[in-house]
Amino acid sequence: MDVHQRLEWLAKNSSGAVISEETSAILGYSATQDVSAQPYTHLARLYDKMGERLPGAHVRYVREKLLRQAQYARVRVEMPGPWSTRFFFRVVMAELRRASDFVFGSLFGYGHKPARALGAFAVLWLATVILYSATYSNGQMAPNSDVILTSTDWQEAVELYDERAIALKKGEVPPALPKDARCDMPLCIWETSKTHQDYETFNRYAYALDLFIPLDSLGQEAAWAPSKDRGALGAFAYWMRWPIQMAGWIITAVGAATLTGLVGRKE
Repeated sequence: MDVHQRLEWLAKNSSGAVISEETSAILGYSATQDVSAQPYTHLARLYDKMGERLPGAHVRYVREKLLRQAQYARVRVEMPGPWSTRFFFRVVMAELRRASDFVFGSLFGYGHKPARALGAFAVLWLATVILYSATYSNGQMAPNSDVILTSTDWQEAVELYDERAIALKKGEVPPALPKDARCDMPLCIWETSKTHQDYETFNRYAYALDLFIPLDSLGQEAAWAPSKDRGALGAFAYWMRWPIQMAGWIITAVGAATLTGLVGRKE
């Protein structure tokens, strides 16, 4: 029998009362109010003695998932509806715990599958790459340097952008863009100047990594920033920096704590 067959066999040993169909509909799954952890712990230890650590970790993950579902079921089975006034505080706390359990289980396998965080990291990093690559391609990024922003080349680029915007608003013919400008944003105009040639080149992969991981060691975040007043994409990218950084801090910190054993049960 493989580990999945053994877990199916253990699942038949239901030690608690099955919750009602009404409560099951609220929960979204069928569960018992109590789960015996001992058989799962014994099976996990058996796998450890056999030298099969991965199946043992999977058994502990399933055990934690069942225990947390049973804990939530015990709270909800006492309540007639999802938002009973009498149990409002308990419902709120139960829902918050359920949400945190879902995140902790999905990202780190309750401490027994920390490699799951790599998948979440890859997805968020790729999404960040796509967002800021599109922002830069549309000219809605700007050099994050006081020297550049006060330079003659940048000021001339901004003035030309403003003049074109005013002319287009009035229905007049706007001033011509530089020959090699790829768009009419100040960034695109500034890219045709000599100042741009010696500035830090924008790299979408390094920028996403620098923004997501709280190390600030690649220099991209210090060199570039989205322009929140140049368009909707720039504004969205500007405000998304904080959620992305917070996600990076959480995943990095909890991932490190999980790997070192500070978070998550070993037994």
